[in-house]
Amino acid sequence: MQNKEWYSKETKVITERENYIKLDYGCSGKGELTVYNIFSGIYLYFMDMDTSDILPTETFPEEMISISHCRKGRYECQFSNQTLNCLPEGHFSINGTEYLPLSFSFPLRKYEGLSVVVDMQALSSQVEQMLNVFGINSEQLMNLVNGEKRWYVSPAEKELEDIFETIYQGKREKGTDYFRIKVMEVLHYIGKLQPKSDLDDSYFDKEQVRVTKQVREYLISHAGETISVEKLVMSAGININTFYQVFLKIYGETPYAHLKKYRMNMAAVQLLTSKRRIGDIAMGLGYSNASKFAKAFYSVYGELPREYRKKRK
Repeated sequence: MQNKEWYSKETKVITERENYIKLDYGCSGKGELTVYNIFSGIYLYFMDMDTSDILPTETFPEEMISISHCRKGRYECQFSNQTLNCLPEGHFSINGTEYLPLSFSFPLRKYEGLSVVVDMQALSSQVEQMLNVFGINSEQLMNLVNGEKRWYVSPAEKELEDIFETIYQGKREKGTDYFRIKVMEVLHYIGKLQPKSDLDDSYFDKEQVRVTKQVREYLISHAGETISVEKLVMSAGININTFYQVFLKIYGETPYAHLKKYRMNMAAVQLLTSKRRIGDIAMGLGYSNASKFAKAFYSVYGELPREYRKKRK
């Protein structure tokens, strides 16, 4: 396994080929990491996760920079100063090993993303020369994160989003040479950024995050009940505005939208795995009005409950 010290002892090799290695994180559920060695000191990582585990961050060498993109789900990082930050869907981040989180997790369980990682100390002189040919200055890349005690997180503009998407698509049918071209495009784009002037400052206190998650767990465990979020938050001892801000940061939507989606996911499972009447399913999820339930289901799945069941049965 390349760079064994970068992974925990629970990490196992699934597949090893000449141009890539696929690893199992060893977490509950699914945790797959596919690593391509693009050039000496430059790596491309694909992450495919479906786990509720909180995973510790391993030790990495100094002078490394990581450019990450979230395609699906959310990537949550907790730092030593008791703060948290998230990488939401359709966003990218830039960070260095000078400021790594203590742990990371996936608040929506499922996550799909990629990272371009550059180990400045491992770059050969030939790779440095090639980077210069493409107008990429390794020192300038490193200056994006030097001394920064936070991550840069930003929505990916269309040009960068298109580059990332071609990389995802290439995973199934392309080889290392294709990825080399695309990684160069990413580094060229990032090298032209001036991110320090508008760094994302949406970091939250660990206790605020803990209470927010506690409220969320209560809401979904009582999904069939009508609960006032405001009263629940007040009883939890957190400011309501702070709660909404933290909830949106972690889960990417408001508490009511999140709870509705959770309920409709439960409804979809019951529609396919049981013979219960639709009205009974609606009642069990807190909807006394069948038409309101049907409207809520349609807003999430684009089909009425009866149509959804009939098509898939």
